[in-house]
Amino acid sequence: ILTLITKFTEMSSRQSLFKSLVEFLQDSGYLRYLNGTENQENRQALSDLTQFANKIKNFAQNNPSSSLSDFLQLLEMEMTAGESGLLAFDPDIGPDMVKLMTVHGSKGLEFPYVFVCGMIERKFPSDNRSENIPMPEIFVKEKNSANNSHLEEERRLFYVAVTRAKKGLFFTWAKNYGTERDRKPSKFLLEAGFTDFDNFIAVSTNLWSSIGDNQKKEVGAKPIIPESYSISDMELFEKCPLQYKYRKIIKIPTFGSGVLTFGNTMHAVLQKFVSEFVSLGSISQTDLFGDLAKSTKPDEKRLWQIYDECWQDDWYKSEGEKKVFKQKGREILQRFYRDFTKENPVVKFLELPFKIKINGNLFKGRIDRLDEKDGLFEIIDYKTGRPKEKLTAEDKRQLVFYQLVAEEVLQVQLKGLSYYYLENGTKMEFLATKKDKEKLIETVNENIEQIKNNQFSPKPSEFSCGFCDYKNICEFRKF
Repeated sequence: ILTLITKFTEMSSRQSLFKSLVEFLQDSGYLRYLNGTENQENRQALSDLTQFANKIKNFAQNNPSSSLSDFLQLLEMEMTAGESGLLAFDPDIGPDMVKLMTVHGSKGLEFPYVFVCGMIERKFPSDNRSENIPMPEIFVKEKNSANNSHLEEERRLFYVAVTRAKKGLFFTWAKNYGTERDRKPSKFLLEAGFTDFDNFIAVSTNLWSSIGDNQKKEVGAKPIIPESYSISDMELFEKCPLQYKYRKIIKIPTFGSGVLTFGNTMHAVLQKFVSEFVSLGSISQTDLFGDLAKSTKPDEKRLWQIYDECWQDDWYKSEGEKKVFKQKGREILQRFYRDFTKENPVVKFLELPFKIKINGNLFKGRIDRLDEKDGLFEIIDYKTGRPKEKLTAEDKRQLVFYQLVAEEVLQVQLKGLSYYYLENGTKMEFLATKKDKEKLIETVNENIEQIKNNQFSPKPSEFSCGFCDYKNICEFRKF
């Protein structure tokens, strides 16, 4: 433990907080431990870790020059202000737990099972207490005594409490709470029609026994189903269903890489540069296909300003690697600037968000660029990797999916789908056939069916496992 603390204290001073956290979780063996047993408690722990990691990531993004001590100071301030950490909780997946709150705090909420505790006289309803600030008589609707007004308010609270339950409602009390005298059940129970308390207790006990185990079994077996998917999700699932589960279902925090950081940087630069070159007033979702007024020739100096603004330092292994990638980015952008200004394309949209349902399943994504020429449209997807001599069916899948979106959602006629390889400025263009689209839909439906049935069998191989983010915690790894 001391070795880990020493190592990561030093490490946090020279790299991002999020990277330090992920490396700590890996090196400490905690992720491997949580992943070793599939149960509700470990699943919830992984969910909590993911939310905490996202909190650190958001803090670092909003405060680029922040340190670990800055983040700890923020946590201390939040806790001092009464914030104990709001973590998302899904009662359908567990863990088994009790949510404790006041009746006032439960207003507007509903729960499968509700327990109203302390149902005894002088507790619920409680004794009348004088108000710190007396209510003027003109504002009091009831013409009752102060004691009756208090009782009516307590009765309204009782009504709130009992109407929070959707499946089961339980009242609890004790005959004695450590005092000399026994306590009487609340008058509200009598008003609700409960008179035979001995029999009532027996019925409640039997009811809880009958639902407890069955409910737990049902919750434990229920798989987690994503609210939406993407075409990259499908590619990840086919590569290794278990890796998909780790990333999309359990959502284990992962390392980044210099390659991914570089790709994100280049996409951000091109999006910003092209959007400034093409009149922003015409690029909008409300006027998607209107004529775009071109500005004057784009300024190359502005391109380098944007490059510096969008550059990200995260996840490079060393200063040397970062320097190599930064020089590579300059070469790519110089070539892109030359070709773009020469071609002078009519860009209709950038980073176009979309939603589409396939067999009732929601898919979301973004299209890098949509160009128009002579009334026909071209979808362009930027690639920072090495160009390929020939595209396989798997390579084409992403653009085939975008073609479905363009034809069914945007309802435009396409002249081509293009991968634009930034490394050498080449394009590989094709157009999907009806058979290509039908095959894609068939594959997508098969994948989602397996996901919904909780089928995440591993597909280990020496090549893929060597590059997997979860190779250090996966028992099926081969490398």
